[in-house]
Amino acid sequence: PGYSGPFSLPLLYDRKCSCIASNASLSIAKALCSPHLKGFRSKNTEIELLPSSADVTETEVHDQLLSELNSTVTAGPYEVIFGDATQEKHEKRSKLFFDALDKYEKLLRIQSVDMPSAYLMGQPRLADIFLFN
Repeated sequence: PGYSGPFSLPLLYDRKCSCIASNASLSIAKALCSPHLKGFRSKNTEIELLPSSADVTETEVHDQLLSELNSTVTAGPYEVIFGDATQEKHEKRSKLFFDALDKYEKLLRIQSVDMPSAYLMGQPRLADIFLFN
């Protein structure tokens, strides 16, 4: 309230309580994709960014992908830039980040050869948005 400058992180603000509800990008993204969220609906209703809870295997794979993407690709650059100042730790974090990017690039190449889709799970999911971001 009262601040008009730019924000540099994801932020979900609760206007009723006048407080920050979350600043964790993964939690915010999952909440926005939830079918239970009232008052927020996508215009493109045929795309479900979160797998159906009925499909346990797809949900587990997607959650694992999201967790890994969030910790290595989304948060990785911040850890490299703002993490401990030692060169060894910087190199280790950089390697984890670029290894993750290589892994997903290879996976997408395989997907585009074996399937007509270029999405991580064959159809657009929240994990694809995290990778693209």
